[in-house]
Amino acid sequence: LLWNGHGTVLDAQGAELGRVHWRLSRRALFGGIHLDLDADGAHGSFSGRMQRLAADQVDWQDVKLRLDAATLAALAPGLGWPLGGVVDVKIDRARLQGNWPMELDAQARWLDAAVTTADGRLALGRWRLEANGQDGAIRAKLEDAGGPLQVAGRLQLSPLGWHVAATLTPRTGDPALRRWLATLAPPGADGAVHLERAGGLGAAATMEPR
Repeated sequence: LLWNGHGTVLDAQGAELGRVHWRLSRRALFGGIHLDLDADGAHGSFSGRMQRLAADQVDWQDVKLRLDAATLAALAPGLGWPLGGVVDVKIDRARLQGNWPMELDAQARWLDAAVTTADGRLALGRWRLEANGQDGAIRAKLEDAGGPLQVAGRLQLSPLGWHVAATLTPRTGDPALRRWLATLAPPGADGAVHLERAGGLGAAATMEPR
């Protein structure tokens, strides 16, 4: 069971979240951690390969993560609206040092994206994000793949702070969609809203030009 085992994952209340299976190399006896991990449950699935490079440095490869958007939103309660759809994440490689990605090559898709507001469920189409990181600085591009909302944004993250800038433009005259957008920022004449948020010690840094 130590080298090739499986088990059940429980939450704090003892409810079953899913099943997990692992394959651990016997190199672990000599300090070399090579781990293949697969997990599957009602709210999502995960698979990936991990190698420990140093005491505080690990390398993840071929990571695939699929989660209900509602489950992901529960990890960030400050969002303000229940989310719908499914989030697919693919990480070709991530080198972590102290739990921060020093190097990253990843893509994510939000399928059947939706939010629930006072007007009901609003469909947002399909979103996609591509992220790359070097030397602890992560840059990501966010855009839509069709649907009622045009999305164009960029993100920058580092251990010192984060910076997000995005423009959301409705492609339809749906009044519920436009009312929701107006809660994010004052809309322009075309209904588009421009968002810019930042935080951390590096929040004042200017985002690089597109």
